[in-house]
Amino acid sequence: MESVRSPDKRPPLWELADTEYRVTLDPKGVARYSNLYRDPSKYTGVLEYHGPSNVGAVYMDEPTNLSEKMWGNNTKEAVSVVPGQLVRKGKSYQVSSNMGVGSLKEKRDRMHHEAFHDASILVLNSEFMPREFRAAYSFLRQPGVGSRLGIQIDEALAYHDQLETASSPEYKKIAKDQLKKMRKSAVDKLLAAKRDKDKAAVNILTFWLEQLKPENLSVWNGQILRAAKKRHEALGYK
Repeated sequence: MESVRSPDKRPPLWELADTEYRVTLDPKGVARYSNLYRDPSKYTGVLEYHGPSNVGAVYMDEPTNLSEKMWGNNTKEAVSVVPGQLVRKGKSYQVSSNMGVGSLKEKRDRMHHEAFHDASILVLNSEFMPREFRAAYSFLRQPGVGSRLGIQIDEALAYHDQLETASSPEYKKIAKDQLKKMRKSAVDKLLAAKRDKDKAAVNILTFWLEQLKPENLSVWNGQILRAAKKRHEALGYK
């Protein structure tokens, strides 16, 4: 269901659409260095749904997969998405059932959130990030650990950025509420881990709560911004 677009032979209309998209996105901070912003025709798409979705947009940071398989245990999204679509790693997708929802500012914020994911995930494991941050990121993203303990480092960083870069008050509130929810969940899980004397869980949750402090999320995003800029310049992008 995916259209094939040659990056070397794009019709003028696509180039115009890319320009208009960039103006609408009005990227700030880390999002300025996303592939989504640099080359929208190549790095954005539409994920077709035949039912409701709780997702406004999605950045595919997992390996390329079919739409019906990309959601894993999230059965509501898996049931509502149109099957058979190829969802490519590294692309950001608007969800068709929510494309007309919200104000222009909300629509902009929806994709700006994904642009942050795009740019940040490209550098968090790269040589452009300081070693201690790469190590901390890997520690929080341990396979099977993060999902079990509710650790969502990528979302926490994106929501913290959203507090500063969102155009609409609605999206600033969403970010504030989500970060508050993450902190409460981490405290609850830490207390449970202490009761169960699960030392490994206590260690990672204690570290996670420390990273969730606003001042520490700001440090993370400052490092990501510098790394993203370095990567952008090293690849020769303007």
